[in-house]
Amino acid sequence: PLTSVLIGDEIPCLAVFDVEALWALVEENESEAEPSLLLRASQDPEAMTCLTTSSGMLRPLPNVQTPGKTSVSICHLTQEGSVQKPAGEGRMLMRIVATRDPEDPQDWRAIGPILVLRTQYFEDMAGG
Repeated sequence: PLTSVLIGDEIPCLAVFDVEALWALVEENESEAEPSLLLRASQDPEAMTCLTTSSGMLRPLPNVQTPGKTSVSICHLTQEGSVQKPAGEGRMLMRIVATRDPEDPQDWRAIGPILVLRTQYFEDMAGG
């Protein structure tokens, strides 16, 4: 269970990052972009600017005693890191992090493997 890797009062959270925004972080700091650098970038405090949840924050996981599911709303990011809503395709990197303070990226600790998903954004025809 997830509780076996938590230390003290840490809580597990889901982090959902925009892959292109993470690559931009890598390119700022490295001369060559390698997949391992993307993984490292997701652990950097600056990665908080790449979160694509609607709230822009980590998503706390409710029940860590047993397997379960959670839902999270995501938004597509522009190159400047602001939310945009047009239709299009994107890639998300998801990972579990342990933290005592979800708003402090210096307190995040990555747990386990990552998952990368291709996403499709559709325009809201109802105007909402």
